[in-house]
Amino acid sequence: GAVYKTFGEANQMEEEGFPSHVGNPVICVLDPHDRLPHHLIWAFIDRQDDIFIDYEWIVHCELPNLAEHIMKIEKARGYRMVKRIIDPNFGRKPSRSGSNVSVMQELALHKVSFYEGDDDVEIGHMIVREYLHYKRNTNISAVNKPKLFFCKQRVPVTIRSVRNLQYDEWRDKLQEKNPKETQKEKDDHGADCLRYLCIGKPRYKNFQERRDEEMEHSPY
Repeated sequence: GAVYKTFGEANQMEEEGFPSHVGNPVICVLDPHDRLPHHLIWAFIDRQDDIFIDYEWIVHCELPNLAEHIMKIEKARGYRMVKRIIDPNFGRKPSRSGSNVSVMQELALHKVSFYEGDDDVEIGHMIVREYLHYKRNTNISAVNKPKLFFCKQRVPVTIRSVRNLQYDEWRDKLQEKNPKETQKEKDDHGADCLRYLCIGKPRYKNFQERRDEEMEHSPY
């Protein structure tokens, strides 16, 4: 019942061998929640359009604090931010009971803006599988490698979420066989962030062109 059966060791890298994000465009993805902790990942795109999941942060806090911490993390890690993506279902919700301000608007008021992610689950799963794919019976090489990588030490919760993600139908069957399983929360937040990230098929060139245009029109 695993959604990402191809996910394996070739998609995971040790921290000391993980490429540097310096100079590469970075995207933040947020899966926010009311009662559960928010789940965030930061990923960068290299010149070959490979995606590297570089950092995660899981926290339960109010939106103003969330915005503040996001900015602190991005500054401390020296990220060249080009985009932030949010779960559209939660992003459109009121930021608090009775408010006309949405979660996205509230975060923007605190100078942390997000774009709505594409929530087509089926297509999202398909695209993530494309990024994870490589020929397992052939040695890893420049022509046979995945295009999606995770830093083992910095994103362990996201890795676990991706590895354990199961189709609902299979999860229901497991629950029927073992009632205790119904007590466990679905740990799919990291996998959801990954899906919102990959479905847009981010490309290094597109973000570089945007940066060049901004620099060209800058008055400084």
